[in-house]
Amino acid sequence: MNDLTSIACLSLTALLTDQILRRPNRRKWTGIVLMSCAIASFFLEHGTLLGIPGFLWPIFLAATGIHLLTHQTKHCSDADQREGS
Repeated sequence: MNDLTSIACLSLTALLTDQILRRPNRRKWTGIVLMSCAIASFFLEHGTLLGIPGFLWPIFLAATGIHLLTHQTKHCSDADQREGS
């Protein structure tokens, strides 16, 4: 798989993850797990995984994890955000 196709595939995966995870608690913990995997992937060999070059994985994992952590209440109504759910 070339790099452009890999980037498109990972971007689609990040978009689907963002749309599927709606509860703030799940978004938070998924973001933490993705950030941990991004840090761990820096220490692994940079081969290919699922046909995607290894240097793209830490970028994808970190970007998706940061987005989920910073936009935890994206799908909550204003009333839910004030309650602290």
